[in-house]
Amino acid sequence: DVKEIVEPLKGDNRDISQKNVADRVIMGYLEDTYRFLPTAFNCLKNLTGIIHYHDFCPDESIPNRSLKFVQKAAKKYNRKSEL
Repeated sequence: DVKEIVEPLKGDNRDISQKNVADRVIMGYLEDTYRFLPTAFNCLKNLTGIIHYHDFCPDESIPNRSLKFVQKAAKKYNRKSEL
């Protein structure tokens, strides 16, 4: 039962998220998702984990456009990223 291990936090993650607590971050916001990447990285425990990144883009841009946003943010925060 996931209720024992998952705690959904409702609201703007930039205001309510805790730091260094998550193994996974599920990014459910679909407009300008890249703006929320700094918060997602800060939520990850021990600077590592999985970010489920969601984005809207044309089919021909998959996965390059979204991956570029994630890689840029990862570099800025001295993190590694992979698809």
